[in-house]
Amino acid sequence: MPELKPDDFVRISTLFVPEVVTSLAISPKGDFVAIAAGDKVHIHGIPAMFRGDSTAATPQEFPRLVTLYMPDKVQAIVFSPDGKLLTAAISNKVHIYRVPD
Repeated sequence: MPELKPDDFVRISTLFVPEVVTSLAISPKGDFVAIAAGDKVHIHGIPAMFRGDSTAATPQEFPRLVTLYMPDKVQAIVFSPDGKLLTAAISNKVHIYRVPD
């Protein structure tokens, strides 16, 4: 395993959400990041340049694509291993969403 230093990590974006983040997940293909905050799940697109080994010299925008509104505070979110489903844990329920292609 290589020795890592703090300078080896390069910030590629900063995403702002209006509430405290309780959970986040990156889709298996690396095309979406889902951010749970309060009673919402914000889905942002990840630019193609960050999927794989390429790097960018400056931070980039990860555009917000959609916000899913939940009936209560979201405790956790996770994508399925194949990236076709997104689950959200809310109170004593789990909501399951199909992710569009």
